[in-house]
Amino acid sequence: MTLLLFWIKILINRINNLFKSSPVIIIWAAVVIGAFIFAIANKYISISIDENTLFFIIPFLLLFPLISSFENNNLLPLLIRYSKSEYSNKIIYIKYFLKQAFIKNIFLIIFLIAAYYSLREKIYLFLFPVIIILSVTLSFLFMYYKNVYLNKKIKEVNTKKRHINPLIKSTLHEYLTPDFIVLALLSISLFIIILMEFSQNNLYLQMETQFFIYASIAISIGFLGVVESIYNIYWMYQTIIFSNDYKYHFKRTAIFLAGVFGLFILIFIISGGIVNLKIMLKYFLCICVIFTVTINIALSKSNIIFKIIIISINIILTIWISTLNFIFLLVLTFPVIISYIKAKNEYWEWTVL
Repeated sequence: MTLLLFWIKILINRINNLFKSSPVIIIWAAVVIGAFIFAIANKYISISIDENTLFFIIPFLLLFPLISSFENNNLLPLLIRYSKSEYSNKIIYIKYFLKQAFIKNIFLIIFLIAAYYSLREKIYLFLFPVIIILSVTLSFLFMYYKNVYLNKKIKEVNTKKRHINPLIKSTLHEYLTPDFIVLALLSISLFIIILMEFSQNNLYLQMETQFFIYASIAISIGFLGVVESIYNIYWMYQTIIFSNDYKYHFKRTAIFLAGVFGLFILIFIISGGIVNLKIMLKYFLCICVIFTVTINIALSKSNIIFKIIIISINIILTIWISTLNFIFLLVLTFPVIISYIKAKNEYWEWTVL
């Protein structure tokens, strides 16, 4: 019994550590999985995957673990833990990266298992083990050789001239975290799928409001990734050496998000203007409110889970208010003002990190 309690405690600690390392991805994955389980259990969704849909989804599921493989890994505690063992550093790295490769591909494995029971024709089933082995192998190789490259780079003196503006380079380094990249790709993929689905089936005129709602949600999901990026900023450098104020960081974050999602927001404006200019303006205002509130909440000094919950509630309420008459859009000024005051008052707490 004591041994069982010990392993349960270890399992809880491992789950807690996994949740702390990638909370944004885990929360959204839990929401999406829970929604699908609820819909399937109540027979709102009848899953029947054809070959074209399967081979359209698999490349995206292969891309996510490869991108997350570029995440920086602090391996010093791992080496200290096994310092008195008989394993060499190379063996320790291999065991660690193999374990991480399986963890990063867990969603791909779950999807392929579900696809096994959903496919009408089983002629492509022999490819499933090949896809899993290929994805796990590529994830392992990416992580392992990235670590080899970084170790080699640390030992060398870098004498090359830098042609990239240091401000741009530091912004990309701080904001382009693996969690942000994964959510950005998910957001862009959903937006493209919605655009293609409505254009191919000519549903714009029949379901114009639904198009704007789905497109707004797809773009808003991408903004969530910046919550994790804020923790990656070197705040001591930003607050002590340069003494940048809140407006500077708000503008910096806004320019970065606009650079990543600007093209897709422009496509939303053009396609929405063609469908219905009046409704497009309402939902564009909705996106602007979500954009502003997300940055304000991300820059406030609160628990990351609390931030994600508040931003998710704001997205739902903002989109719901956008379905009402124009006069109700004035209500959207309140979350903008409240989130700004909260972020402005709590911003100084980043300096004590």
